[in-house]
Amino acid sequence: MENELHKRIVGQNEAITAVSKAIRRTRSGL
Repeated sequence: MENELHKRIVGQNEAITAVSKAIRRTRSGL
């Protein structure tokens, strides 16, 4: 159960990082 939870958390962190990078690119583009 902890492994599944850890996998989900890692996936969320990767998604958050990707979104953050996209937002930074958009802001720098403006």
